[in-house]
Amino acid sequence: MSEVAAGELRIVVRDEESLVRTVRNTERDGVRVEVTGVSPLVRDQDAVFFGSLDTIDRLDPRDGELVADDSAGFRSSRL
Repeated sequence: MSEVAAGELRIVVRDEESLVRTVRNTERDGVRVEVTGVSPLVRDQDAVFFGSLDTIDRLDPRDGELVADDSAGFRSSRL
């Protein structure tokens, strides 16, 4: 994960989605990942996770699936 620039990667930790700000290797705790939350429960909250303590999963946009929005006025896909 250390090769990814900040702001390019979204991850899931503890069932919540976050945007990576910085990634550093530490001597004792493996990878140190500083994030800002983006899912509703943690939105705009800053946090630090360590690879040796938490399971950190990458969200890859290429794994997503495009779904047609058949709702009136495209209500389902509006932000």
